[in-house]
Amino acid sequence: MKKLVLVFALFVFTLTSCVTTPVKSVKKEQIPVKTTVRPPAKVVIQTTKLIDELAEIAKKHGLEASDEQKKALFDRFLEAEEVACESNVAWWDNDNAAIEEASKSNMPVYIFIAGNENCLPCRKTESDVLNDHEVIYYLNKDFISVKLGIDNYNSEKYKIQEYPAHFFLNPNGSIIDYSFGYRRASDFVKMLKHVTTLLKR
Repeated sequence: MKKLVLVFALFVFTLTSCVTTPVKSVKKEQIPVKTTVRPPAKVVIQTTKLIDELAEIAKKHGLEASDEQKKALFDRFLEAEEVACESNVAWWDNDNAAIEEASKSNMPVYIFIAGNENCLPCRKTESDVLNDHEVIYYLNKDFISVKLGIDNYNSEKYKIQEYPAHFFLNPNGSIIDYSFGYRRASDFVKMLKHVTTLLKR
């Protein structure tokens, strides 16, 4: 049964295309502005049909799924779809507020600090790396992300050798890892996974 659910999950994921709908921003400095996405109608219909088919297969193996169970499975798939298709990082612009939230949610914090407008590696990181779908997925799933500039970061805490700067904090706000300069999206994802591994030790 577990194998059937896994195959079904992968199949639904391959069928999905993302539709973005901007959310009205809340006018509070510490609240991140993000774009959420909702699966298109055709995906909702396909998901419903596939869940019914999965239930029929399970029934043949002696497992009966109730309407409540099918509804719960449906909701979980659509929830996962919204997370996977988010179109931008949920940035905070205040690291103190982000750390406070991190301590409540027990999530690590990622701090991105860009140089001035003439910093080409910074602009390239913003356009190519931080807009990469896989990077967005892992940042929104595993981190509270903060974007700061050269004029609004704590230079006593964040000792920068080169821009852009990347600092990773544990939920209590202490630095556990850092990196400087441009990284390709694939290397950046490896760095994110490395940090999450450090936190599990």
